Amino acid sequence: MNRNSGPGCGTLRIQSDHDEARRARAWVRERLAATGFAHDDSVECLLAFGEALSNVIRHAYHGRPGQPIDIEVEAHVDLVHIVIRDRAPAGFVPPPPAPPEPEALAEGGHGLFLIRSLVDEVLYTRTAAGINEIHLMKHRGIDRRMAS
Repeated sequence: MNRNSGPGCGTLRIQSDHDEARRARAWVRERLAATGFAHDDSVECLLAFGEALSNVIRHAYHGRPGQPIDIEVEAHVDLVHIVIRDRAPAGFVPPPPAPPEPEALAEGGHGLFLIRSLVDEVLYTRTAAGINEIHLMKHRGIDRRMAS
């Protein structure tokens, strides 16, 4: 991230807890609103962010409360870039999920598909320092998923 400052940019540290996740979603919502990012695009960003954050709490930390999660947002009128960082042990980088079959739909298990459907770019990385990163990027007015 470029570490730009402004009303749509900032960092937040939370703990792996569902109340903290609600606080983080509200904080991200405020960053998006401060930039005038389009409502529909904001809703999609918030849904993808909420699902990715929930996955970190549920899967990376196996539901253990009190584990650190850092969130960084750089939101501008034409682009949102959200990074979620955790310190859980290395896991696998999920492959791009296939769309679920309608007759096989059940609750749960479609989060990765949902995330990739709602934002334009998703990147999973692990730093040399052992920090997992999920990058979510949404471009306003350009559906890059359809551009290729």
